[in-house]
Amino acid sequence: MTYFNKLVTMPVFMPQDKPFVEKVGWRTYGTNAANTVSNGAFKITNWSGTSNKYRLVPNTHYYDKKAVKLDGITYTTVPEANTASDLFQSGKLDDATISGVTARGMQNNKNLKRVPKAWTYYLQVNQRHGQPLANAKMRRAISLVINRQQLTDKVLADGSTPASSFVAPKTAIDPTTGRDFSQETSTSTKQDVRTARALWRQGRRESGQTGTVKLSLIGDDQGVTKNVAQFLQGQIQQNLADTEINISNLPEKGLSSRKTAGQFNLSQWYWLADFADPINYLGILTTGNTMNPGHFSDSTYDQFIKTAQATNRKTTYWRSLRAAESRLQARTGVIPLYYVKEAHLVNPKLKGVAYHVAGFADYTRSYLD
Repeated sequence: MTYFNKLVTMPVFMPQDKPFVEKVGWRTYGTNAANTVSNGAFKITNWSGTSNKYRLVPNTHYYDKKAVKLDGITYTTVPEANTASDLFQSGKLDDATISGVTARGMQNNKNLKRVPKAWTYYLQVNQRHGQPLANAKMRRAISLVINRQQLTDKVLADGSTPASSFVAPKTAIDPTTGRDFSQETSTSTKQDVRTARALWRQGRRESGQTGTVKLSLIGDDQGVTKNVAQFLQGQIQQNLADTEINISNLPEKGLSSRKTAGQFNLSQWYWLADFADPINYLGILTTGNTMNPGHFSDSTYDQFIKTAQATNRKTTYWRSLRAAESRLQARTGVIPLYYVKEAHLVNPKLKGVAYHVAGFADYTRSYLD
């Protein structure tokens, strides 16, 4: 498995102390500080299992304990980004993750750190038989009328950038070419209304669609999702004749149910990679995959992914992934919109934090200068 060394960086693969887990019972293990054991640089204390604040203290058994500079770390779960910002401004947090409107308003703050993440925001497209967007030309037309630069600059204004590939930048370097995989498989994000209208007309004729094409656009009920939905609605309705976009912003459970049932035409969603390899993105869009509610199904694409998963040859692996990404874009299996950057307000005295594109920030060797 070519990507095995990346796969095992996921927390689910971290080793557990078997005797300890058996002693406290697997249902109890990890539910509070007393029933948790660590082999990392820190161990957890003062956590009841439900409290929003807990403390990490240095682990005296850590193999490289001399490298640990901090006396401890206090974590606070803060549901609202605005509250996190206030706590940072008052000196009660040294590293605060913010998002949405709060992040947008902090873009000129000297303490803002934009952390690149393997995180792509995109449109899932319902391609089931009989659906309006089962036609590839119509899907392509929708992608072409979206002005992604305007979306990221004017609507989001939070450091996000236009998506030109499903795989986000900095996820992985293709070792066979020495290039960033996202960049070497990118296509133009430039809006092309003229081509889009021609494809829209052709697609409608091919699929026998007449009259107004009514499309449903669903997403979660967060403010940023609503703003993006309204922008997309305007772009599509203004640039493609005889279209009507109906927006539904739903709680998580309702959104999931609608997608599972196929009761949508377009769905706003994102993919935040679990480990830093393109296969973690591309593998979810194979035929029948549960993370593929739009039912994108292409035998050529499936074969590229199958070859990548089966080979132990580096050249074959990366060649197959490049071909898969190209095929996905050619068929407009999904519509990438923008790449998300994680926004942090960071105390300038905090040094040595390792921020990862995939995975969590690592404070093992951090210190306050």
